Amino acid sequence: MAGQRARAQQVLDELQARSKQAYVSPYFFAIISSGLDEKAAALDWLERGAQERHPYLILLDVEPVFSGIRDEPRFGELLRRIGLRPNATAPTTK
Repeated sequence: MAGQRARAQQVLDELQARSKQAYVSPYFFAIISSGLDEKAAALDWLERGAQERHPYLILLDVEPVFSGIRDEPRFGELLRRIGLRPNATAPTTK
């Protein structure tokens, strides 16, 4: 997002190498993928983060780096699944 695509790709490569030795949160892969405008990859990583119940997911709806994927249907569905948006089919109370 800062125009440093090569550096972002280098960081992503370093994280992938590190993840072979130790745990690296999918949330961090999602941030970099989103910054690189790799929407499908970012969403895939966020899905993994949701499966792991990563605590940073509470920031999804306000984290600026995800602004490029907020309009994606998968993003909205993910927000609903983790409880950050109401379920459209859930009954409402008066």
